[in-house]
This record gives sequence, C-alpha cells and structure tokens, in this order.
Amino acid sequence: MDRVTRRQNHKRAAPARPAPPLGRSVNHPGPLNALAQKAQNFSEQSPTGQLARKAQNTPLQAKVFIGKTEMDDPAKGATSSSSSTKNNGGQTNTAYDPANIFTDPWRREFTDKAEMDAYAKKTAQVSVGLIKPMAIWYRIAHLANGQFFVLGENHGAFGYRDFVAESNVTGKVLGEGGNYGPLENDGTKILPNEDVKALTGPDGKAQEFMMENLAPKAYFAAITLYNLLTKGTPTPKTKLKESDWITEHSKAQNKGTAKQSGLAYFKGGPNADTRHYLETNPGAGAYNISEVARKVLLDNAQEMQAAFDQKMPSKVEFDQTRALIQELGKNPLQKDQLKKSLKKAMPELRKISKLEDKKLHQNLGQTGKVAHRTVTPKVHSQNANYYRERAMFQAIISANDQGGFAFAGVGDNHAKALKADLGMLTPPIPVITLEDLRNTHAKPAL
Repeated sequence: MDRVTRRQNHKRAAPARPAPPLGRSVNHPGPLNALAQKAQNFSEQSPTGQLARKAQNTPLQAKVFIGKTEMDDPAKGATSSSSSTKNNGGQTNTAYDPANIFTDPWRREFTDKAEMDAYAKKTAQVSVGLIKPMAIWYRIAHLANGQFFVLGENHGAFGYRDFVAESNVTGKVLGEGGNYGPLENDGTKILPNEDVKALTGPDGKAQEFMMENLAPKAYFAAITLYNLLTKGTPTPKTKLKESDWITEHSKAQNKGTAKQSGLAYFKGGPNADTRHYLETNPGAGAYNISEVARKVLLDNAQEMQAAFDQKMPSKVEFDQTRALIQELGKNPLQKDQLKKSLKKAMPELRKISKLEDKKLHQNLGQTGKVAHRTVTPKVHSQNANYYRERAMFQAIISANDQGGFAFAGVGDNHAKALKADLGMLTPPIPVITLEDLRNTHAKPAL
C-alpha cells in the first residue's frame, strides 16, 4: 500500500489534543498587576483565605505559588473594572479564568503571574507542568530556551501527547505513535503521522511526526505478544481514583516512587506492603500492551503483505509472517497456534528490519551521525530494539538539524539506550530520562 492510499485510509478526524487555546501570546516576565497583588494578601492566616480553603471540602489545601508567595484565587473578591469583563447578560465576571488550579490540591509553582496565566488559560507555551501519576511539578529549561531535547516517558501514565497538552507546546514533536511503511524511510525527510490520534496544531496542520520503521516495530510487537502468552500478563497494579488516592496518600506514612516507572505510590490497606498507584487513563482509554502489540501487527497487515510481495528481494521469504497475520485475525484467538506462528515469524521480521535499517543508513555513512550501539544484540528483543532505536536516532538528529521541533518523546528504556549516542554528537542533543526528570527537573507536587 503506498503512502497516498495509507493517508486516505487514515484521514484525520477531529484533533485528538484538547480544545485549542483561544489565542497565543508571547510569554514574558513582568511585574505583578493589581489583581495578582491583591491575591497575595489572601494568606492562610486571613479570614478570607481560611474560609475559601474550608469551602473546598478537601483534607488537603490548594497550593499555587508565585515565587515563594502562596496565592489564593485572584478571582475571589476582585471587583475593579480593570480586572473584569461583561458577559452577554450584562453581569460582571472576573477576567481571570484558570480552570481548576486553585481548587485542586496539587502544588504548582510559577515565576510570575504571566507564566501562571499562560499555563492556566493555555494562551502560550510554558516550561512547567504537572505529572499527577508521578506526583511531580516539572520545569524544563529546554522548553523555555527553545532547545530540542529527547524526553523519556511512561506510555501508560504520561506520554508525549500529555506533555504537549500540559505545557501547551507549540512546536512540532516526534513520537512513537506512527511509523514509516516498509522500505519507505530513507532518512532524507521526516513525515507527519497520519493516524487519527496524532496531534495537530490550532491551524489544523500536523504537529506530530514519525520516527519509527514498521518492520522492527512489528518485530517487537510479535516478541511482546509471545512473551505475554508464554509468561502470562503481569499482575495489574492496585490503583485508586484521584480524589481517593490523594486523600489516602496525604495520610499514609509509607510513600515512595517506583524506580523503573517513576510512578508515585503509598503503601497501606489490609496488606501493609500493597502499593497503591493513581489511576490513569481509566476505562476504554487504558494502555494495554497486548492490545497495542496486536494492533501494530493487524493495522499494518495489508501494507506489510504488499511490501513483502512487491519490494522484498526474492531471496527473503515471508510466508511465516503471512501465516501470523492470519492467526491474529482469528476470533477468538487460538493461543497455542498463535504462539507457534509468532515464534516462526520472528526471524523473518528480523530480516526485513535489517533491510529497512540498511536502506535508512546507506547514504549516511559519511555524516558521522549514525548510531553505533555498544552492545551487540544477541536475542530477539535486543535485535528489535536495536533496529527501532537506530531509526529513532536518525529521526531525532534530522529533526534537530531541520529545526522547528520542540522535543522527541520515546519510551524511557529507549531514552536510556539513546542517551550516550546523542550525547556524543557535536553539539550533543540532551536526553531527559524519567529519573532525570524526577531528580533534576521537578519538585514534589503533593
């Protein structure tokens, strides 16, 4: 299937990102205006401040800071004409309209009112944001400085699309959400992700661009499915809804952060060692790795078959991959037969992954910008990620050279693997892993 046909099949629906901001303005520092100055006077000790906090009916208090000064909602008690507008009914409403940052218990810290306004009203890009599942408030200087960087993420908790929405990122982004077709990526251009879930800007133009090749992604999906069928699905984490989790987290004595995922938790309940995490992407939006893996293979089945039949060298056979696609299409799935098909297809997917990698890098040998792994792949999972990360590496350096890209979002394990290679470039491309984000670029938000 050619790219034109693929684009037609994946024609964009309404943008998946939250509703676009009303407008974009330059985010610049400035003195606090009269409205914000008035808000400073509502301290916790003042009767007004105390009543406002009691009215929240929550065991925790909202915490919004400008510098070291804790703020109350500037809209409370604001009556001057300079800080109000008239609605259609002729009644006076305060001009400040910050959604929920003054009514929830998460801690947010701003350098000035301009930054607070831009964050709350989504009128401009900011370098700060809240990651609730990790219970952190981040500040990333690269966003403020316009420096392209790579962000490690937890796909199931806070991914690159969440990051774009939280900081109202205005530049283009690279993400794992899409992939190039077989032998389509020659490293000379970066193409937009045509999936209906891909990000678009307020102007309707693509904001999200691709960084992966199909074959190694399908290869890794086959490995993932095989391991899940062989070892079983991991025990799901104990999760609570936000209001319940925050209430219990505030009372818990035993709190921590998971080393690998970066997720915040507390221990308690009938089993004192049970970790309780914040529920994220509940219901139909939940991240299910087995379904994602199956979808990667099935959604690209027609395209893979066409490529195998028309583009691949005759010496390479792909009969086992065709058989796998047929097994994945059965309903219900036959577990034992599917396992056999997955195992037989892996060597074929490795071969086409190698072919795609060869085409991608055949003209790049003189650039000095080809990723060289220090670990030689020895098993299927290492092979799949080896080829995936070489494609990611090339997309990242191409985006950096091209300009106009804010950042690249990749799974944290990929970020860790790419960090050394990207750090050896001149100049280096910064990589922020989840550990870096938590330890260097963030503060506790509870």
